[in-house]
Amino acid sequence: MYFYERQTLTTPSRDVELKPFKLRIAQAMPAVSPDVDIDLNVASPGYFGEMGATFDAGQGFDPAIGCETAVVNHEAATAYFGGRALGAAIIEADGHRVEITAIVNEGVLRLLQRRPEPMVYLSMARRYIPRMTMIAGTPTATPALVGEVDRRLSAVDGAFVPPEVSTLEQHLSRTALGPERIAMVLVATSAAIALGLALLGAYGMMSDAVVQRKREIALRLALGAQSWKIMGGVFRDGGRIAAAGTVAGCRRPAHQP
Repeated sequence: MYFYERQTLTTPSRDVELKPFKLRIAQAMPAVSPDVDIDLNVASPGYFGEMGATFDAGQGFDPAIGCETAVVNHEAATAYFGGRALGAAIIEADGHRVEITAIVNEGVLRLLQRRPEPMVYLSMARRYIPRMTMIAGTPTATPALVGEVDRRLSAVDGAFVPPEVSTLEQHLSRTALGPERIAMVLVATSAAIALGLALLGAYGMMSDAVVQRKREIALRLALGAQSWKIMGGVFRDGGRIAAAGTVAGCRRPAHQP
């Protein structure tokens, strides 16, 4: 029953018979889940077979369906579809609908990960990207074969950027190990800075100790002490202080409940 702003409730006439009635009220709709950002990749139908992946459900992209189709990996199906992703759909930000026709189990692909990240694969027949990767299978990737593939791809007209041909091992070592290499460089840089500061502090401490003992050193030289013994004593005192600082810095603080 709707009442508009200009309508007013008036007293009903005597001819109006009052009868109770019931209204069916629909249950509240469940809360809409927030938007999810997920990794997206564009692949050909033969990509999964070439990479040795297996399908948990479906057989890949289905061109017979009128709308665009997609393939999700096992992790995405478990995380966002409760394991029942087959037949579900992905709604993009612009309202575009993509139906899921297969669930693939791709493994970790030799990456330094405990498990693959959730991924959605779209068909290259429906999605165009200016730069893609071609994967070719061969029993042995010899340098001569890699050079021949590079030569033939470079001979194809229309390429704005020359192709880059490499083996899967080289590609993974350059891309998959990228985060670990960055972390290693940062740790090495921090260690080098810490070592430099430590050496600078030790130098400043030893130079200050030499200045304070300037008269003593001069007197010992005047009395005939050998210079190498004096230098050894200075370095020995500096080494003791540095060792004490190292031991104090390496000690773990006592655990406090």
